[in-house]
This record gives sequence, C-alpha cells and structure tokens, in this order.
Amino acid sequence: MQFNVPPLLKIILGFLFLAAGMGYLYKPDLMLKLNKVLRETVLNDSWVALNRRSVGLLLALLGALLLYMGFDRLGPLYP
Repeated sequence: MQFNVPPLLKIILGFLFLAAGMGYLYKPDLMLKLNKVLRETVLNDSWVALNRRSVGLLLALLGALLLYMGFDRLGPLYP
C-alpha cells in the first residue's frame, strides 16, 4: 500500500512541526499558554514540564524530515 502525499502538504506540515518544535525548545512560556488552552483535551502541565526537550526535539526533527521530503519531491532547483 502506497500513499501519495502531495509535496506541498509535506512542506506545510514540515513548517508546522518545525515551528512547534522550536517553540517547545526556545519559548516554553508560549507553549504553556497554548497548553492552558488545550489542557482538557490533550496536554497537562506536568507532561509539558517534564518532556519539553524530548518533545521539542522530536517535533523539530519531524518537521525537518517533512521539509526535506517535500522539497525533494518538487524537483531539482537547477535543471
């Protein structure tokens, strides 16, 4: 089974995950404000406080991978 994900969607998701990863790493106060909004559905304060670096690194790597995959599928820059 093969999925054909458009490269533009990969690029958009890549930027989204990269921004979220950088937010977890460098702006934890912003992430805590976002956490306050989403507390009842997904996150809790102790989880963000304990796993900030690992989640940030995971999201940043996932974002970079999706960006690479998206730009790679667009084709060569210099034909």
